Amino acid sequence: MICKPGGAGDCRRRNILYLNTCDNCRAANAAAGVESTAANTAGYWGESFHSGAERSAEHLQDCRHKKEESHMWRHQQQAHPEKNVTFTIKVVKRFLSSFEREVSESIYIEVNQNIQILNKKSGFISRCQH
Repeated sequence: MICKPGGAGDCRRRNILYLNTCDNCRAANAAAGVESTAANTAGYWGESFHSGAERSAEHLQDCRHKKEESHMWRHQQQAHPEKNVTFTIKVVKRFLSSFEREVSESIYIEVNQNIQILNKKSGFISRCQH
């Protein structure tokens, strides 16, 4: 989902903020002649100490095992039930501290609450309830 042929990209860098978007939504937009935007392409904001490649593999495994907490599995069932869904992870930012990374994720989730976001909870609320 993240490492590109030829080694280009940020797939091995750690301590990241990433956006995981639905390729099927993007393909449907292209077929309709519509530009893909945050409003018409499902996306999930995440943060991880692990690399993008590691986190991507974890998300893919959760989806394949049809785990209820998998944003990819839930989206497939709700939006594309008759299709195999693929996602692309893009590393948005790298961080030096875990605190900065977690706060940034919360901000990105909060700012994007009114669009096609696949995160289940508000970033600040979920962080405060731990």
